Amino acid sequence: MARSAIVFGLLLCGLSLFGMVAASAKSPFQFVPLMFGIPVLFCGVVGLNPHRRRLCRPIAAVIMALGVLVGLMEMMQQVWGWSENLPLRPVLFAMSVVMTLVCIVFVLVFIVRWRIDSRRLSIRKTPNQTPAMVVRASSQERFSPAQLPAVPNEASRSMAEGD
Repeated sequence: MARSAIVFGLLLCGLSLFGMVAASAKSPFQFVPLMFGIPVLFCGVVGLNPHRRRLCRPIAAVIMALGVLVGLMEMMQQVWGWSENLPLRPVLFAMSVVMTLVCIVFVLVFIVRWRIDSRRLSIRKTPNQTPAMVVRASSQERFSPAQLPAVPNEASRSMAEGD
């Protein structure tokens, strides 16, 4: 997931670069994909560290979910401006559509990977068991005092006996 965050962050940064080169009239929205791409890229780089991976993945997904909202708002603003006979800026509209799609794909990939990882961690089953059998077996595991391990050394035994 860290590598995909790096790729999607670079895609958003490239989209912003495309918008700056392709559009003759400059707009503040041309920098918005860059504003979302850099933090996602940073989360991807930090997520390469296994100890930080669980922290960075949801942060990157939240940033991209906000990117979906911002992209949708920019698309609506462009369409409403066009309906009021303002000129439609095709480069900015295309940027908002592509940004929204990239962010949606990242969030969907995150959700799918999260579900796969959570199932992998929660269900430890053998090939012949169904999930219902695993739940029943795990709830029936009770330890009796006879199943506890024996005292390993003489000092621990004397302490257990009260000497």
